[in-house]
Amino acid sequence: MDEKTYKGIISVRRTLDDGRTMIVPCIFAILDMSDLKDIVRLQEEISEDLSQDIFARTSPEEVARFLGDEGITIGVACNGRLICARTVKTAKPWVDKSISELGYFPTNDKKMAITDFCIVDPEFRGNNMQLLTQYYAENLLTRTHDTIVTTVSPKNSYSLMNVVACGYYIVGIKEAYGGYLRYVLEKEFAPNHYLNAHEHVVIRYGDIKKQKEAIDSGMIGYKIVVHPKGRDVLFAHTEEIE
Repeated sequence: MDEKTYKGIISVRRTLDDGRTMIVPCIFAILDMSDLKDIVRLQEEISEDLSQDIFARTSPEEVARFLGDEGITIGVACNGRLICARTVKTAKPWVDKSISELGYFPTNDKKMAITDFCIVDPEFRGNNMQLLTQYYAENLLTRTHDTIVTTVSPKNSYSLMNVVACGYYIVGIKEAYGGYLRYVLEKEFAPNHYLNAHEHVVIRYGDIKKQKEAIDSGMIGYKIVVHPKGRDVLFAHTEEIE
Protein backbone atom coordinates (compact mmCIF):
# COMPACT_ATOMS: atom_id res chain seq x y z
CA MET A 1 0.00 0.00 0.00
CA ASP A 2 1.21 3.46 -0.90
CA GLU A 3 2.13 5.63 2.10
CA LYS A 4 -0.23 8.34 0.82
CA THR A 5 -3.16 6.07 1.63
CA TYR A 6 -2.24 5.57 5.30
CA LYS A 7 -5.03 6.84 7.59
CA GLY A 8 -3.97 5.67 11.03
CA ILE A 9 -2.38 3.00 13.20
CA ILE A 10 -4.09 0.65 15.66
CA SER A 11 -2.63 -2.06 17.88
CA VAL A 12 -4.54 -5.37 17.85
CA ARG A 13 -4.15 -8.95 19.02
CA ARG A 14 -2.71 -11.56 16.66
CA THR A 15 -3.29 -15.23 17.50
CA LEU A 16 -0.78 -17.69 16.03
CA ASP A 17 -1.54 -21.27 15.00
CA ASP A 18 0.06 -22.64 18.17
CA GLY A 19 -2.21 -20.53 20.38
CA ARG A 20 0.32 -17.85 21.30
CA THR A 21 -0.91 -14.26 21.08
CA MET A 22 0.84 -10.94 20.67
CA ILE A 23 -0.12 -7.30 20.24
CA VAL A 24 0.98 -5.89 16.88
CA PRO A 25 0.61 -2.51 15.17
CA CYS A 26 -1.61 -2.39 12.08
CA ILE A 27 -2.20 0.32 9.53
CA PHE A 28 -5.60 1.60 8.33
CA ALA A 29 -5.63 2.56 4.67
CA ILE A 30 -7.83 3.36 1.71
CA LEU A 31 -6.98 0.72 -0.88
CA ASP A 32 -6.53 1.21 -4.61
CA MET A 33 -6.03 -0.90 -7.71
CA SER A 34 -2.50 -1.87 -6.66
CA ASP A 35 -4.07 -3.84 -3.79
CA LEU A 36 -6.33 -5.98 -5.99
CA LYS A 37 -4.24 -9.16 -5.80
CA ASP A 38 -3.96 -8.92 -2.01
CA ILE A 39 -7.74 -8.61 -1.62
CA VAL A 40 -8.40 -11.54 -3.94
CA ARG A 41 -5.82 -13.62 -2.05
CA LEU A 42 -7.38 -12.84 1.33
CA GLN A 43 -10.88 -13.53 0.03
CA GLU A 44 -9.81 -16.92 -1.35
CA GLU A 45 -8.23 -17.85 1.99
CA ILE A 46 -11.37 -16.86 3.90
CA SER A 47 -13.88 -18.50 1.56
CA GLU A 48 -12.14 -21.90 1.50
CA ASP A 49 -13.86 -22.93 4.72
CA LEU A 50 -17.20 -21.18 4.08
CA SER A 51 -20.14 -22.37 2.01
CA GLN A 52 -21.77 -20.15 -0.63
CA ASP A 53 -24.90 -19.69 1.48
CA ILE A 54 -22.78 -17.99 4.17
CA PHE A 55 -20.23 -16.09 2.08
CA ALA A 56 -20.64 -15.33 -1.62
CA ARG A 57 -17.22 -14.84 -3.18
CA THR A 58 -16.79 -11.67 -5.26
CA SER A 59 -15.08 -11.95 -8.63
CA PRO A 60 -11.76 -10.12 -9.19
CA GLU A 61 -13.52 -7.98 -11.81
CA GLU A 62 -16.09 -6.79 -9.28
CA VAL A 63 -13.46 -6.27 -6.58
CA ALA A 64 -11.71 -3.94 -9.03
CA ARG A 65 -14.86 -1.80 -9.21
CA PHE A 66 -14.64 -1.18 -5.46
CA LEU A 67 -11.09 0.06 -5.95
CA GLY A 68 -12.08 2.55 -8.66
CA ASP A 69 -14.52 5.44 -8.80
CA GLU A 70 -17.57 3.29 -8.04
CA GLY A 71 -16.69 2.36 -4.49
CA ILE A 72 -14.48 2.56 -1.43
CA THR A 73 -12.28 -0.17 -0.01
CA ILE A 74 -10.86 0.13 3.49
CA GLY A 75 -7.94 -2.09 4.39
CA VAL A 76 -5.94 -2.99 7.47
CA ALA A 77 -2.37 -4.25 7.07
CA CYS A 78 0.19 -5.78 9.42
CA ASN A 79 3.85 -5.69 8.38
CA GLY A 80 2.78 -4.92 4.82
CA ARG A 81 0.35 -7.86 4.66
CA LEU A 82 -3.36 -7.19 4.16
CA ILE A 83 -5.32 -8.73 7.04
CA CYS A 84 -8.73 -7.06 6.64
CA ALA A 85 -10.71 -5.48 3.80
CA ARG A 86 -14.15 -3.85 3.73
CA THR A 87 -15.77 -2.89 0.44
CA VAL A 88 -18.53 -0.32 -0.14
CA LYS A 89 -20.57 0.43 -3.26
CA THR A 90 -21.03 4.20 -3.60
CA ALA A 91 -21.85 4.95 -7.26
CA LYS A 92 -25.61 5.45 -7.66
CA PRO A 93 -26.12 3.27 -10.79
CA TRP A 94 -24.33 0.34 -9.12
CA VAL A 95 -26.17 0.86 -5.84
CA ASP A 96 -29.57 1.17 -7.54
CA LYS A 97 -28.99 -2.01 -9.53
CA SER A 98 -27.95 -3.96 -6.43
CA ILE A 99 -30.91 -2.69 -4.40
CA SER A 100 -33.29 -3.64 -7.20
CA GLU A 101 -31.80 -7.14 -7.46
CA LEU A 102 -32.44 -7.59 -3.74
CA GLY A 103 -36.08 -6.70 -4.22
CA TYR A 104 -35.79 -4.05 -1.54
CA PHE A 105 -37.56 -0.80 -2.33
CA PRO A 106 -37.18 1.98 0.26
CA THR A 107 -40.28 4.07 0.88
CA ASN A 108 -38.51 7.40 0.42
CA ASP A 109 -35.71 8.77 -1.70
CA LYS A 110 -32.39 8.11 -0.02
CA LYS A 111 -28.77 8.62 -0.97
CA MET A 112 -27.72 5.05 -0.35
CA ALA A 113 -24.43 3.17 -0.25
CA ILE A 114 -24.02 -0.58 0.16
CA THR A 115 -21.34 -2.13 2.32
CA ASP A 116 -20.50 -5.42 0.64
CA PHE A 117 -18.00 -7.88 2.11
CA CYS A 118 -15.75 -7.53 5.13
CA ILE A 119 -13.05 -10.19 5.38
CA VAL A 120 -10.61 -10.72 8.23
CA ASP A 121 -7.53 -12.92 8.43
CA PRO A 122 -8.21 -15.74 10.97
CA GLU A 123 -5.15 -14.72 13.01
CA PHE A 124 -6.74 -11.33 13.64
CA ARG A 125 -10.32 -12.28 14.42
CA GLY A 126 -11.75 -11.13 17.74
CA ASN A 127 -10.49 -7.57 17.36
CA ASN A 128 -13.84 -6.09 16.26
CA MET A 129 -12.43 -5.37 12.81
CA GLN A 130 -15.96 -5.35 11.37
CA LEU A 131 -16.95 -2.55 13.73
CA LEU A 132 -13.72 -0.57 13.26
CA THR A 133 -13.88 -0.61 9.46
CA GLN A 134 -17.64 0.00 9.51
CA TYR A 135 -17.31 3.19 11.52
CA TYR A 136 -14.40 4.37 9.42
CA ALA A 137 -16.50 3.81 6.28
CA GLU A 138 -19.32 5.83 7.83
CA ASN A 139 -16.91 8.67 8.52
CA LEU A 140 -16.25 8.85 4.78
CA LEU A 141 -19.82 8.24 3.60
CA THR A 142 -21.67 10.80 5.70
CA ARG A 143 -20.31 13.52 3.42
CA THR A 144 -22.08 12.13 0.35
CA HIS A 145 -24.73 9.62 1.52
CA ASP A 146 -27.43 9.45 4.18
CA THR A 147 -28.07 5.69 4.36
CA ILE A 148 -26.02 2.51 4.22
CA VAL A 149 -27.35 -0.97 3.44
CA THR A 150 -25.85 -4.43 3.81
CA THR A 151 -26.85 -8.10 3.68
CA VAL A 152 -25.99 -10.97 6.04
CA SER A 153 -26.71 -14.68 5.85
CA PRO A 154 -29.04 -15.98 8.62
CA LYS A 155 -26.47 -18.75 9.05
CA ASN A 156 -23.80 -16.21 9.99
CA SER A 157 -25.18 -15.10 13.35
CA TYR A 158 -21.82 -13.71 14.52
CA SER A 159 -21.63 -11.26 11.60
CA LEU A 160 -25.30 -10.37 12.04
CA MET A 161 -24.75 -9.47 15.69
CA ASN A 162 -21.75 -7.33 14.70
CA VAL A 163 -23.76 -5.48 12.07
CA VAL A 164 -26.71 -4.88 14.40
CA ALA A 165 -24.26 -3.67 17.06
CA CYS A 166 -23.19 -0.99 14.56
CA GLY A 167 -26.72 0.43 14.57
CA TYR A 168 -28.23 -1.34 11.56
CA TYR A 169 -31.88 -2.42 11.54
CA ILE A 170 -33.25 -5.53 9.86
CA VAL A 171 -35.64 -4.23 7.18
CA GLY A 172 -36.03 -7.25 4.92
CA ILE A 173 -35.32 -10.94 4.36
CA LYS A 174 -34.67 -11.67 0.70
CA GLU A 175 -33.05 -14.18 -1.63
CA ALA A 176 -29.75 -13.09 -3.18
CA TYR A 177 -26.58 -14.43 -4.80
CA GLY A 178 -28.37 -17.17 -6.70
CA GLY A 179 -31.19 -17.95 -4.28
CA TYR A 180 -29.46 -17.80 -0.89
CA LEU A 181 -31.40 -16.23 1.97
CA ARG A 182 -30.10 -12.92 3.29
CA TYR A 183 -31.10 -10.41 5.93
CA VAL A 184 -31.28 -6.90 4.48
CA LEU A 185 -30.13 -4.31 7.00
CA GLU A 186 -30.21 -0.54 6.81
CA LYS A 187 -28.69 2.29 8.80
CA GLU A 188 -29.71 5.91 8.36
CA PHE A 189 -27.10 8.40 9.50
CA ALA A 190 -29.69 11.02 10.59
CA PRO A 191 -33.11 9.32 10.78
CA ASN A 192 -36.33 11.29 11.30
CA HIS A 193 -37.86 8.62 13.51
CA TYR A 194 -37.24 6.85 16.78
CA LEU A 195 -37.64 3.21 17.74
CA ASN A 196 -40.52 2.29 20.04
CA ALA A 197 -38.56 -0.46 21.80
CA HIS A 198 -40.88 -0.50 24.83
CA GLU A 199 -43.48 -2.32 22.71
CA HIS A 200 -41.23 -4.90 21.06
CA VAL A 201 -41.93 -8.49 20.08
CA VAL A 202 -39.52 -11.39 20.57
CA ILE A 203 -39.08 -13.87 17.71
CA ARG A 204 -36.90 -16.96 17.73
CA TYR A 205 -33.78 -16.48 15.60
CA GLY A 206 -34.52 -19.41 13.31
CA ASP A 207 -38.19 -18.51 12.74
CA ILE A 208 -37.78 -16.72 9.41
CA LYS A 209 -41.51 -16.91 8.64
CA LYS A 210 -42.52 -14.95 11.74
CA GLN A 211 -39.69 -12.48 11.19
CA LYS A 212 -40.95 -11.81 7.66
CA GLU A 213 -44.45 -11.30 9.03
CA ALA A 214 -43.12 -8.77 11.54
CA ILE A 215 -41.31 -6.87 8.77
CA ASP A 216 -44.41 -6.93 6.55
CA SER A 217 -46.38 -5.40 9.44
CA GLY A 218 -43.99 -2.44 9.48
CA MET A 219 -41.63 -3.56 12.22
CA ILE A 220 -37.83 -3.59 12.08
CA GLY A 221 -35.38 -5.91 13.84
CA TYR A 222 -33.12 -4.00 16.18
CA LYS A 223 -31.43 -6.41 18.59
CA ILE A 224 -30.12 -9.99 18.81
CA VAL A 225 -30.48 -11.52 22.27
CA VAL A 226 -28.35 -14.54 23.21
CA HIS A 227 -29.57 -16.80 26.01
CA PRO A 228 -28.95 -20.40 27.20
CA LYS A 229 -31.61 -21.80 24.88
CA GLY A 230 -30.44 -20.00 21.75
CA ARG A 231 -31.00 -16.60 20.16
CA ASP A 232 -33.95 -14.27 19.66
CA VAL A 233 -34.50 -11.24 17.44
CA LEU A 234 -36.33 -8.23 18.86
CA PHE A 235 -38.65 -6.33 16.52
CA ALA A 236 -40.46 -3.03 17.07
CA HIS A 237 -42.24 -0.25 15.20
CA THR A 238 -40.74 3.16 14.51
CA GLU A 239 -42.45 6.52 15.00
CA GLU A 240 -41.64 9.76 13.23
CA ILE A 241 -40.03 12.54 15.20
CA GLU A 242 -42.41 15.48 15.38
